[in-house]
Parts: sequence; C-alpha cells; structure tokens
Amino acid sequence: MGMKGLLVKDWYMTLRYGKFMLVITVIYAFVSAFSSMALSFGLINVMLGSMLVKTLMAYEEQNRWDCMAVCLPVTAKCIVAEKYVMGLISIAFTAVLTSGVMFAASCLSGRGEGLPFGSNLLFLTAAGILWLSLELPVLFRFGVNKGRIWFVVLVALAAGILGGVGAGISGMDPAQKEMAAGLVAGMGPLAAAVMFVISAGLMLISSRLSVRFYRKREF
Repeated sequence: MGMKGLLVKDWYMTLRYGKFMLVITVIYAFVSAFSSMALSFGLINVMLGSMLVKTLMAYEEQNRWDCMAVCLPVTAKCIVAEKYVMGLISIAFTAVLTSGVMFAASCLSGRGEGLPFGSNLLFLTAAGILWLSLELPVLFRFGVNKGRIWFVVLVALAAGILGGVGAGISGMDPAQKEMAAGLVAGMGPLAAAVMFVISAGLMLISSRLSVRFYRKREF
C-alpha cells in the first residue's frame, strides 16, 4: 500500500468529511482580510487547517481503521509520516489561501498594512506546523478521544495568547500603532523566517516522538 495509498485514502476521506472545514477556512480567510485583527484570524485559520488530520484520525478510530492498519504491509513510520504530510498539505493550502486574500484586500484598499505576502505566508505556515507538531504526538499516543484534553489545553493557550495580543493592540493610541506597524514591517520577515526554521525543527522532533508513541500504543 505504502505512502501513496494512504494519501489516496485520506484524500477520499477529505472529500467526504472535510468539505465543511474547507468552507470554514474560506470564510475565515475573508474575515481575516477585512478585520482589524487580521493576523489573529489568519492564525486561527491555519490552526483550523491543521485540524483536518485530527478529523481524519477521529473517523479512522470510529471505523476501527487504526486496528486494521497494523495488519497492513506498511511500517509505523510510514503511517505516521503520511499524517504529517497530509497535515502539511492542509496547512499549505490554508496559508496560501489566507495570505492571498489578505494581500489582495490590502492592495485593493490601498492600506498596505501588515506583512508582505511572502512573509505572511511563511509566518502562517510556521504557526500551522507548530500546532501540528504539538498535537500529533499526543493523538498518536492516546488516540483522538483520550487526547481531547490536550487539544482543549492547546486551544485555551492559543486563545489566551491571541486575545492578549489583540487587547494590547486595541489599547494602543494611533502613534503607538504606527510605530508597531513600522516595527512589524522591518522585523516581520526575519521573525517569520526564524519561526519557520524553529517550527520545522520541532516538527522533526515531533515526528520521531509520534513514531515511538504509535509503536507503543495498544489497539
């Protein structure tokens, strides 16, 4: 079967069960483009995109696919790697969609605010990879149902951070906002690149942990 067969299976599952998530990501892409908290909504959108893997794994558990998968002529490393690849595809799609809509809205309005398209794409992709890296090891160790508590913790942390940043921006006066915008324009591309490198490194560690946890998991 191999990686290709697993990807085809997940593609058909996405077509059947992931249509609602696709609609939500499109809606959030436009919300992020025309909101004063564009970056926050963009981050939420890539997190939603990375959740496609969690959704697929939930349906697999419901249909006992995870029990049948251990009998297939594929290694645990291949099964785990396929989920990371599927997550990266979903994150890339969501990041490109969100960054593209945000860039188009900025050009049409003439505001020119926020990060350039490339930097914004890199930053959102890095955020999605970070979320995926934190989520998947727990899901592979305990399964989706038992891993819900960790998911709730991640959502609460993300909501707290984004809410704090949004509150801080809202409390700024116009001069401070202009200064912050200049700082983002100057340091944003470098910060996005650094975050992407860090997230990629964490994903490598995460994938190794996921393989180890999956091999020890009882079905």
